[in-house]
Amino acid sequence: MARKFLTPINLSQLELQNAAIQNLATAPSSPVTGQIYFDTTLGYLRTWNGTAWLNASIGANGAQGTQGIQGVQGTQGIQGTQGIQGVQGTQGTQGTQGTQGTQGIQGLTGSQGTQGTQGIQGITGSQGTQGIQGITGAQGTQGIQGVQGTQGTQGTQGVQGLQGIQGTNAGILSTDSSLNINGSGVLSVNTSVIATKAYVDATAEGLSVLESVRTDTNTNLNLASTLTTLNGVTLANNDRVLVKNQTTATQNGIYIYNSTSSLLVASTNAEDTNLKEGSFVFVEEGTNAAQGWVITAYSGGASTWTQFSAAGEYTAGNGITISGGAISANYGSGLTVSGSQLVVDTSKVVEKYTTLIGDGSSTSYTVTHNLGTQSAIAIVYDASTNAEVVTDVAYSTSNTVTIGFAVAPSSNAYRVVVHA
Repeated sequence: MARKFLTPINLSQLELQNAAIQNLATAPSSPVTGQIYFDTTLGYLRTWNGTAWLNASIGANGAQGTQGIQGVQGTQGIQGTQGIQGVQGTQGTQGTQGTQGTQGIQGLTGSQGTQGTQGIQGITGSQGTQGIQGITGAQGTQGIQGVQGTQGTQGTQGVQGLQGIQGTNAGILSTDSSLNINGSGVLSVNTSVIATKAYVDATAEGLSVLESVRTDTNTNLNLASTLTTLNGVTLANNDRVLVKNQTTATQNGIYIYNSTSSLLVASTNAEDTNLKEGSFVFVEEGTNAAQGWVITAYSGGASTWTQFSAAGEYTAGNGITISGGAISANYGSGLTVSGSQLVVDTSKVVEKYTTLIGDGSSTSYTVTHNLGTQSAIAIVYDASTNAEVVTDVAYSTSNTVTIGFAVAPSSNAYRVVVHA
């Protein structure tokens, strides 16, 4: 994958070293004047001149020059007179050749001797018979394992001593309406008569503690609509419910669930109708289980409920510190405090701005990033392929960069990301 350059590359008259021209088996389509490539089929460099591909490796042949005029042949000189030839001398007489001697008679060739008869080959001896393998001896019998000794008898457990006789009751506890004893002998307190420690503690804090509710609301309810569940709790007859999120605040308060009509009915209990600032109730089940809610504003029957407590108090999680009543964030390098806010420390953390550019007509675009520095880095990507491309980039001001193209890009064709 090649990186795209969307503007001309100016090497400022420097050498382009160790470069290889694009290799193609066929000429590229839609060439522009001056475009070059190396044709791997033809084996030479080619250049587009605007009309045709020229073989740049060979070059075009020049026109042939006109042939010169042939010169006139010069006149031949007169040949000189040949001298007189001398007289040839007389040849001597050849001597007589001697007579050749007679050749001697050749001797007779002797007769060839008779070849002797070949001897008969001896008979090969028979191979001896292989001996029979001996029988493997039988395996000896394994010895008998000794008998394990008998385990000793366990001793007899001692007899448990008799339980002492329970003493007789010194007397019978008598109760009035403030105490109750059920059939199992469990003693309970009538909290409407006797003040419990929780009630005393709450009164000391300025709270008026109501009987707990099974569940509560989180949103405005249509009290005329039937329901069977609330905040993840399946309601049962006479369940107490805290309604605290009504648009009409006078509808907030303690309700009793009626399983026959499947409706919530406002409680008529004296403590539930005598609401005031400081009235407190504990939620047993549902999404707000183990939370306490208190009336922080009460006027003309309209009540505003605010969370007062949660079981287990608060536990510091990751990145949080709790000291006394103050909850603070733990932060390291990259974050800092500015006034009442926790903000990014821009001297240590890179900020980013991104936008799309391209309108089909402009070749220059000003991108306003508002990062407050010219020490920024702008990167341009093809919006359809996410490939990085190379354009002209000028860091014009501390809050803007200018992106330039040789050809106007189409609408939102490129994505600009500025880091600072």
